[in-house]
Amino acid sequence: MYDVTIKAFNESFIHVTGDPSVRYDLHDKFSFHVAGSEFSPKVKYGAWDGKIRLYNIQQQILPKGLLYELLRYCKDEQYTVSFDKSLVPQPVAKTDFDEWLNTKTILAKGNHIKPHWYQYDAVLHGLTKERGLLKLPTSAGKSLIIALLTRYEYEAGGRILILVPTDVLRHQMKDDLIDYGLFEESDIYAMDPKNKKETQGFRRVVITTWQTAIKRDAEWMQQFTMLLNDEVHLATGKSLQTINEKMTTAKYKIGLTGTLKDTKCHIMQLISLFGPVFSPISTRQMID
Repeated sequence: MYDVTIKAFNESFIHVTGDPSVRYDLHDKFSFHVAGSEFSPKVKYGAWDGKIRLYNIQQQILPKGLLYELLRYCKDEQYTVSFDKSLVPQPVAKTDFDEWLNTKTILAKGNHIKPHWYQYDAVLHGLTKERGLLKLPTSAGKSLIIALLTRYEYEAGGRILILVPTDVLRHQMKDDLIDYGLFEESDIYAMDPKNKKETQGFRRVVITTWQTAIKRDAEWMQQFTMLLNDEVHLATGKSLQTINEKMTTAKYKIGLTGTLKDTKCHIMQLISLFGPVFSPISTRQMID
């Protein structure tokens, strides 16, 4: 008899069961105080204790991005674990990725370019792990990383949702994907939140703001096989939670950021959706 049993549930959550005492332990472990919650009227009037709880003790589900945090915690607590090995993605072979990348003509202002080593590492990491919180300094070329990830899944027949924090970046991201020579304008739908009629909804690459995406229902979210979120640190925790609850069929979920808020609660919310942080290059290395 194992202390903890971990099984696949969907692309947003894993099923985590155990004795009641273990479940309450996990409930406490994955509860975090929200910074500034002491000023919330709900806290002042006793309607909320100021914490978010990422483990649903009733449904016994945990956000999939926290899988490795869970395994680490079980090891530290010496819990025995029954683990569904299908939860570990099959890695993309470096040789296969190199062969694919060599077929691509990438442009910058009309000139041929090749990805820097840290961009290469970020893309390969995202495809291999299928999840990741990619942390790269300013000027590291996150848009090229997004373009390559998008192109890879596009060629596999998938549908990609790219989230950005502002309407200006919605247009800029579309222009970047086209300027790199990896997409035609007809491949991409930069969704205008004011446009109620989605006449371009058949396009397999959709770019919009996370503020617009969270208003969409689960059926709309479940058409996508890949989620890419640029400047993910600017999204609110509640928005991320809503997106994760609806987007239960996307195999890939990858966030990109140049910075992380210095609060454990916010970082764990990001990890719960996208998985562990991966930093292929530091700011110091970029400067050098």
